[in-house]
Amino acid sequence: MKFKTLLIFCAAMALGKPSFAADPGDYDDRGNPPRMIMPMRSDNSLFSFLFLARKTSSVTEHDDTRTDFREQVNTAPGRVGLVTGKQKVTIGGSTVRREDDVRYSVTSSQDIDAAMGEVFTSAGIEYGAYEDVMINGGGPDPKLIQAQFATTDDMSAQIRSKVFAAARKCNVRYFSVGTIDIGLKDVDPVTGNKRVYVSVRAQLWDISPMIPRKIGSVGPVQFCGLGPDQSVAGRNALIIAAKETAITLTEQLNAKGVR
Repeated sequence: MKFKTLLIFCAAMALGKPSFAADPGDYDDRGNPPRMIMPMRSDNSLFSFLFLARKTSSVTEHDDTRTDFREQVNTAPGRVGLVTGKQKVTIGGSTVRREDDVRYSVTSSQDIDAAMGEVFTSAGIEYGAYEDVMINGGGPDPKLIQAQFATTDDMSAQIRSKVFAAARKCNVRYFSVGTIDIGLKDVDPVTGNKRVYVSVRAQLWDISPMIPRKIGSVGPVQFCGLGPDQSVAGRNALIIAAKETAITLTEQLNAKGVR
């Protein structure tokens, strides 16, 4: 049998069939090569994400407010008798410090989606766009969610529940929700370019059970981008933040067996 297998293998080589880096004994009696074993994709592991972005439109800094007061207390005895009047004077005050008044405006998340999608695709993570979840599962419109994010620091629990419910209808198991704050520009002291910082927070959820389970998170962490103007610097910071966040989420998905 050994000689028969070797003879078939040599004949296949002589006929010009492609060679394989395999032991001749792996070929069957008809000279067919061993099957290529492809890496198996994870079942029931469809992934989707929704990231919201807002940029700082203005920051109002309040000066400290100091209030001084002077209190006088008359300690002289009554009118009876010849006495010397005395006064006790207390001087004090208070200082009020107020938080900066920060106003935000919503901005497009297309650059975020594209940058993160590039990382997920390269890592072999199959994902569905939230726009498709919205259309097929009846999820909330991202524009409405962004409008809420302009005045609050996070997505409300009610909105998140509706997003997850729509994703379940589309057979999504893992879902990531994230926020990115884009700051105002300043000047990088080394290069002289405009510099913009962004702050990222993200959560990774397993939404297959009725009560979703948080299985991962990112941040809050800051990234910065440089450019000749605020627009370029902000976009560079956004892309860097999105890619780094996607890499971290990919590692956390891999730890759950998602490939």
